[in-house]
Amino acid sequence: MAAADNVQRTSRQQYSDIATNGPALHAAHIGIASMLTALIARMNSGGTLIEAVEEQYGSRFATRELTEARLRRLCERVKLPDETPKQVTRIAQSMYAASQVSSRLGCRASPCLEVTLTAYRQMRLLQNLTTQALAVPKATVALLSALPIVTILLGELLGARPLEFLLDQTRGLVCLLLGACCYAAGLLWVCALLRERA
Repeated sequence: MAAADNVQRTSRQQYSDIATNGPALHAAHIGIASMLTALIARMNSGGTLIEAVEEQYGSRFATRELTEARLRRLCERVKLPDETPKQVTRIAQSMYAASQVSSRLGCRASPCLEVTLTAYRQMRLLQNLTTQALAVPKATVALLSALPIVTILLGELLGARPLEFLLDQTRGLVCLLLGACCYAAGLLWVCALLRERA
C-alpha cells in the first residue's frame, strides 16, 4: 500500500514538475528546426508524437489530441526572432498534416516530420539568400535617399544658396515641389519592390 502511494506521489510530482517548470524550461527560443529535430529523436526512441509535443511544450494537454492551433502555439514559443509568422503557420500546418497521416494510416510520424524538417531548412536557406541578395539594394536606397539633402547642404557650403532659390522664387518652389514628388514616388516604388522580393 505504501509502495503504491509512493509511485502515485512520484508520478504526480513528475507531472506537476512538467506543468510548473516545463514552460520555463521549454520557453527558450531554440528555433523551429531544433524543435523538429527533438520531436523526431523522441519518437525514434519510442515515444509517441503527442508525448514528444507535450515534452517540447512543457506541459500536458487536456485532451490527447493534436490540433493545428496547439502546434502553432508550440512553434511560436520556440521560434527564433528572425523566424516569420508565415514560417510558423506553414510548419504548424505541416506538423498537423503529419499527425493526421500517422493517425489515419497507422504509419510512423517521424518520417513525415523529417520531410517537414527538410522543407523547413530549404525555406530558411531561401530566406537567408533573399536577405543577402537584398542587402546591397537596401544600402543603395538608403544612400540615394540622403543624396538630395546632402546636395543642398553642399550647395549652401559652397555659397550657391540653393535654399534661397528653392524657397524665395516661384520657379524654385515649382522645382522643389516637383523634386519632392519625384523623390517620394521613387522611394515608394523602390520600397514596394524590396517588400515584394522579401
